[in-house]
Amino acid sequence: MAKAAVIRRGYAGAAGRQIHYRIAGSGPPLILFHQSPRSSAEYVPLIEQWAEFFTVIAPDTPGYGASDPLAGPEVPEMPDFAAAMEDFLDNIGVERAAIYGFHTGASLVVALAARAPAKVAVAVANGLALLEPQERDDILQHYLPDFEAAWDGGHLTWLWARMREQVIFFPWYDRRNETRLSYAMREPGEIDAQILDMLWAGDHYAAAYRAAFTFDRSALARVRGPLTVMAAPTDPLAGHLDRLGDLLAAVTIDRPESREAVIGRALEVLMEAELADAPPLAESSASGAEISRGYVGVAGGGAQIHYRRAGEAGSEKVFLLHDLYSGSRVLEDEISWLAPDHNVIALDLPGHGQSDDLPTGEKPTPAAYGDWLAEAVEELGAGPVKIIAFGLSAAVALALAERLGDRVRRLVLADSGLPTEAYGDEFRARTLPDLTPNEHGGHLLAGWRFARSGALFWPWFREDIPGIRPIDGDIEPGKLHRRFVALWECRAREREPSPLFFASLLSVLAKDQMRDFPLCWVHAAWASGMEGMEKPWTAGNGDDFCYADESSAARLGALTDALSGG
Repeated sequence: MAKAAVIRRGYAGAAGRQIHYRIAGSGPPLILFHQSPRSSAEYVPLIEQWAEFFTVIAPDTPGYGASDPLAGPEVPEMPDFAAAMEDFLDNIGVERAAIYGFHTGASLVVALAARAPAKVAVAVANGLALLEPQERDDILQHYLPDFEAAWDGGHLTWLWARMREQVIFFPWYDRRNETRLSYAMREPGEIDAQILDMLWAGDHYAAAYRAAFTFDRSALARVRGPLTVMAAPTDPLAGHLDRLGDLLAAVTIDRPESREAVIGRALEVLMEAELADAPPLAESSASGAEISRGYVGVAGGGAQIHYRRAGEAGSEKVFLLHDLYSGSRVLEDEISWLAPDHNVIALDLPGHGQSDDLPTGEKPTPAAYGDWLAEAVEELGAGPVKIIAFGLSAAVALALAERLGDRVRRLVLADSGLPTEAYGDEFRARTLPDLTPNEHGGHLLAGWRFARSGALFWPWFREDIPGIRPIDGDIEPGKLHRRFVALWECRAREREPSPLFFASLLSVLAKDQMRDFPLCWVHAAWASGMEGMEKPWTAGNGDDFCYADESSAARLGALTDALSGG
């Protein structure tokens, strides 16, 4: 059996924004455009398959996956997305390519071929939507309701049902025998992957959908290169092939006999292109955003660590480590606060955020995480550093500091209390609820309870009177949802943390353990009075910065004081 292609990820600039992409293989360039509201993650199996023949590049459409939304207009049309993709190809150095797209991606294929014919050697549009006016009006009215976080988690109940309905009916909201689809229900894990893509897109999920539904079919008349429009017989858009009408010589209709045959036929068409091999991709991740994102290679280039970054490159480097089962996305307020005076880099821990997970079989220990993060820090530039770790990542920060040695100028451990020994076994057993995908989607609400109760009780599962904690800052539904998304994109949630996480964190109670590091603690005043919480800042091991006001500003101010030493 052939070895699976190694898929790398990166960012490139486009129209002043950052476009996230996946790339694998060698040979002529092939660009894949995904459907809505998915991301290039749905193409991983296809990328691995086609990387044998092409340099496969699969961008996340602007506003989907990890790509920034378009800067404008407020209601973008498909030509706006095509313009961004043309800019993306220019910035990575691809002058001419084969392109393939499915559903929304099919509309984007046609729009790009019409806009920039010199860039398109051959194109395949699989499942092109060509709606009649009455269909379009009905779909625009019902297909794209707002997706906003609700305090009770009801938006997640709706989302699970929505993703199930779309394989039962088309359109998903029109429940009649005439609209029933001949598909088996997807497995819970597959639906859960689609849920994550929708969570990444958020309320922006409607943008490219709407652009595809309002797609102007006159763009077909402007296509000059070979374009094949196809659809599987079970595709709800297969009947739209009959709506293409009078075609130009450049357009071919293909009707493969099955969904599997579509992929085989598409590959045959794409391989007809006469293309030179793809050049090395140009590094271009410039963005007008305050916070930029990127990847750095670790483990000999076999894995990638993702980061968010802001501030001046020449300023003092401060690395932020998010809590376990979270991600750098939840630290954007801290990044923005510290950026004016520091070069702030927030790393996604292995298996968290967009970072690769540890190899299968390797235990998630602070030492294993620390090894990869130390490599990432080295790749991101030498020199002295300061580290701020939140929650359970304190254990990882200790391992990282040991590897960096005297380069560490200050180690700040924020909100790092643990249960006392009497509560330790229960805490370790209930670090997370059971988030295994199930048919009814109840795991989503279990995750929402974890995010919401964690802001109201300590620990999150201890919902009794002694467990009540004051609210730190703002817990409006949008911010809770950001925590939930960070939890859901965390692949490490599928594995139990090693007990060494807890043992390593408690080890700082030994006064001589960290005597070589300038250590300090940041914590809320309420934590000092919390029953059952170990309070390492009381042991005299490091400076103590306590904020009595539960506002976000007070917490951020305490972090600043801790970094500067008071």
